[in-house]
Amino acid sequence: MYKLYEINQDVQKAIDLKKPIVALESTLISHGLPYPENIKVAKESINAVQDSGAVAATIGIINGKIKVGLDNEDIDVLARDNNVQKVSNHNINLSIYKKENAATTVASTISIASI
Repeated sequence: MYKLYEINQDVQKAIDLKKPIVALESTLISHGLPYPENIKVAKESINAVQDSGAVAATIGIINGKIKVGLDNEDIDVLARDNNVQKVSNHNINLSIYKKENAATTVASTISIASI
């Protein structure tokens, strides 16, 4: 059975321990800034969340799988791939079905994080 989502180990631990988690959208990485500035800003955002005592959970879709808590490799894929889709609530299912790489908007990030 294909699992539609994957939760990063650090994020899952924070969920289990009821620690604060900040969901971060990934459209900034793929569509908001040019490479390599996009990776720099993504990592600075993650560090800012961690410095505040919370766990950062950048959300995106890699090969059709929703990932909550992107790792460096995932961020690199979204930063460098020219075919990354931009998904919101109205089109997220299409990218999952097509097994695409996709960056989440604020709206889709909030929807995923609230599940």
